[in-house]
Formats: sequence, structure tokens, C-alpha cells
Amino acid sequence: MKNTIFFSVYRNKSTDSVNHRKVFRQLNELNPVLVLGRYSGVNEKSLMLPIEHLSLIEFIAKSYKQESILIVDSNGIGSLKYITTGLVERLGLMKQVDKSEALTQTAYSIINGKYWIVK
Repeated sequence: MKNTIFFSVYRNKSTDSVNHRKVFRQLNELNPVLVLGRYSGVNEKSLMLPIEHLSLIEFIAKSYKQESILIVDSNGIGSLKYITTGLVERLGLMKQVDKSEALTQTAYSIINGKYWIVK
């Protein structure tokens, strides 16, 4: 998993599913990948796009008042970029793990049935 961005429009509100479908449709021509997972201990749906769409994703994340987006660089290193401050926090290597290990984490992604964590 390299050169990708993970983002969500979830805010633990009743409109989350509507917003997610709306953004998915708007980005359809970019072929977003649906990602299920967990962030800060909360289940959510996210989208994954190639890193070349960073500016667009930052705009969307800001519009939906998201805290951060996950950027995975060409070396597979995942970093959170905080939307309001622009600060970047390096987290570690994004790697595939088995389900039992993923479920012990506060954050993980399920992509095409495979579990991924940044550690």
C-alpha cells in the first residue's frame, strides 16, 4: 500500500452515510476504493485514492470538518496530516496483518477483505 491517501467524511452523525455516498459518487471517475475500518476506536467507512489527489482530498476533508487524513508515501510509511494545522505526524509502516491482530488496534483498515495497520 503506497502513494495513497485515506480519508473519511464521518463525524458520528446521522448524516454520515448520506455524506459518504455523496462524496463517493462525486469522486467516482477517480475510482476511489471503499475502505472499512476503525479510527480512534470508532468504526467508519473511508475512501482511498492515489496521492496525486492530495489537494482535492484536503479540500473535502476540510469541508467535512475532518481531523486528519492518512497519507502513505512511496516507502509505505503512513503519516497523519492534520487538516486545521497542516502538521504531519509520522506513524510508521503500513502493513498487512491478520484479523486478530488488527482487532487489537485503535485504528485499522479493511481493503478488499484484507486487514492493514500502521505501526
